[in-house]
Amino acid sequence: MRKWNSRPDNIRDIEMMKWDALLDAEYPINSNPFFDVTSQKEDPLLDSVIPNRTYKTNWSPSDSLPNYLEKTKDPKNEICYSKRSFNYDMNKNWFRCDEFESIIEQNKPVLFALGCSFTFGTGLPEHETWPVILSNIIREKTGEDIAIVNLGSAGTGYDQVDRFSNYIHLFKNTKYLCCFFPPLIRKTFVKEKEESIESILLNDTGKTRANINSDFMLQNYALRTPLTLSYQQKMVDKKLECISKLINIPYARLFSDDHRDNYFSSDAEQLKYAHKHGINFLTNVARDGEHPGNKFQMQLAYCMSEILFNE
Repeated sequence: MRKWNSRPDNIRDIEMMKWDALLDAEYPINSNPFFDVTSQKEDPLLDSVIPNRTYKTNWSPSDSLPNYLEKTKDPKNEICYSKRSFNYDMNKNWFRCDEFESIIEQNKPVLFALGCSFTFGTGLPEHETWPVILSNIIREKTGEDIAIVNLGSAGTGYDQVDRFSNYIHLFKNTKYLCCFFPPLIRKTFVKEKEESIESILLNDTGKTRANINSDFMLQNYALRTPLTLSYQQKMVDKKLECISKLINIPYARLFSDDHRDNYFSSDAEQLKYAHKHGINFLTNVARDGEHPGNKFQMQLAYCMSEILFNE
């Protein structure tokens, strides 16, 4: 019997995949499976009851039960969600969207969304994430029934966006390409011994939050930030732009390192959308008390829509 403080085998298998196996996988694989080991007694990993999803969990590493209990003690944190407001339902590759085979089989127009936890929707119900909100806006504008390929992966950087973009060819009916670029300070490295990958957070002073026993020679690399990271992120951005031109679809991108105030939709627009799509209240913060709430997700969706439709 698995111990409560251990990681489920199917999650450990993903985390230990070698880098070349990840690159050669038939479908994209989220190498940062969304599961909180500290909440397993109350929230074990379960089978999803939603069609075309595989896994269900109520908590995540940042949106954890201990964190929730601590943050909700202080009303100033403005957390409006309850412990059971929503679940995270994921496909077998650990993304918050339908199984890829099902999306391909349905052959609907596809919104291909890339990013980090903002795109995954950490701390929020799925219908309050910007990819879902944007798909509804597109549906209202065009009448198209949109399928969503949400490749948001919490805690990852632009190099993971680059890896996931290699799979756009599988979804031949992709009609919209969008990316909310993760912070520049995230970088993915290969562990020397295990040959699996590890996402590491570098801050702008050249230091790292990586484990002090990491095998990587990060110091010289980090000291060359942020210009090196900006250059590499821009290369990924240009690749996505090139893909969009090759297949003749619109491409919208925003950057999490920009000020959030740049992404604004009016309260009237937000209230109208919320009422129409079953969002019961507008929130400034997510359930984890750290990620922005559904108001920011709506702002992202409206800005993406304006770029896609040249408004």
